[in-house]
Amino acid sequence: MDKDLQHKIDRLKAELEQVPVSPGVYLWKDAEGTVIYVGKAKALRLRMRQYLNFQDERAKIPFLVDRIDSFDYIVVENEHESLILERNLIARYSPYFNADFKDDKSYPFIALSMGDVFPAISYTRKKKTKNDLYFGPYTDSKAARYTVDILRRVVPVCASSCAQWRKLKSMLDKASAKGGDAYFATLDSLKSQKPCFDCHVSLGPGACCGLIAPEQYAQNI
Repeated sequence: MDKDLQHKIDRLKAELEQVPVSPGVYLWKDAEGTVIYVGKAKALRLRMRQYLNFQDERAKIPFLVDRIDSFDYIVVENEHESLILERNLIARYSPYFNADFKDDKSYPFIALSMGDVFPAISYTRKKKTKNDLYFGPYTDSKAARYTVDILRRVVPVCASSCAQWRKLKSMLDKASAKGGDAYFATLDSLKSQKPCFDCHVSLGPGACCGLIAPEQYAQNI
């Protein structure tokens, strides 16, 4: 091993003695102070030491260790918190060696399409639209889906997966683009439409068939 690399590893190992054996998130940095990798751990010191001892067999580890010059760490209460914090830090720094997580598909979000007249709720694994309001990420996908279901039973809102909501969105977008009375005429025309299935089972408020005005719907949102 190169003497300079060995000297750096010895220095980092000595610095690791100050890191607690607690759950948390660690950030490896290069010589410029740029975050190049973010990881989570049940025991920070033990997990970080594995890198420097080359006990992690992933192919990228030698390249990562070669560029590491310093580190930061954040202690959390439990593994669940470390999962959330890791994901948020990866989104913030976009570290080079976290390429597998840069696509925002690791954990799901719950989203509201706030740019629509009748905002819809959805379960998604990727942030797509700036106008949408996102909650999460969630580490338990089943719990996230269950949350959406419970929310809609307590306070009925449209779902972006509903075909009739998508048709309604398209109609109102076109009417708004035309301006004038087209928007209000479109809202009036909804009363002649059949309610969607979600409306029948009390998950949707009937925006697709004119049962609720945008102002009332906004209160639900």
